[in-house]
Amino acid sequence: MTGMQTRKSRGTAVGRPMRTCVGCRRAVPSSELVRLVLDSDGRVHADLRASAFGRGAWVHPRFDCVSKASPGLSRGFRKSVRVSAAELVSALRAGADRRLPGLISAAWRARKLSVGSTPTRHALDSGKARLLVVASDARASIRTPWVEAAIKAGKVMAWGSKADLGSLTSRAEVGIVAILDDRLAAEVARSLVIRSMPQPDSDANHRQEGG
Repeated sequence: MTGMQTRKSRGTAVGRPMRTCVGCRRAVPSSELVRLVLDSDGRVHADLRASAFGRGAWVHPRFDCVSKASPGLSRGFRKSVRVSAAELVSALRAGADRRLPGLISAAWRARKLSVGSTPTRHALDSGKARLLVVASDARASIRTPWVEAAIKAGKVMAWGSKADLGSLTSRAEVGIVAILDDRLAAEVARSLVIRSMPQPDSDANHRQEGG
């Protein structure tokens, strides 16, 4: 990210800090929002780790809030910010795309990831699996009865390809993994929801002037 630095992550505080969404103006726990930051060129980026230096603004990762965010961004950053809803959605989705490989790699390094069909099924049967991630091209895995049951239970999300999951777990290809850690599973699920935000029709000619 050009012109941006990253600060050290702070320890988890007791309770969750409250932040105000620049779209709906509601104060909610920061875990429900995404932090937005500006780079040195004035471009908006999603800071899903909430760890970048500088002033930030917060928004719910949903289109109704994103579409109303531009005036609030100008207030939050204390400068005029011109950005369309389409550009904000793109920034959020790009932030999620950057975040997801790191989260899955972190789960793998921490031994909080079951890899492959049999270990994943054992993790699910034992109650250790918090979230199953299935490669989008792993058709055989998706069709198995136990994965179908997990899908109905809301415990399965799709991401990447078998090669993508394999590259993060030191294998050629992996069709399915199970995340065994509550925090990592919640972060992966959140990033996947953000990544699936629908891209609005182009509104490049209808930008709002912030402030």
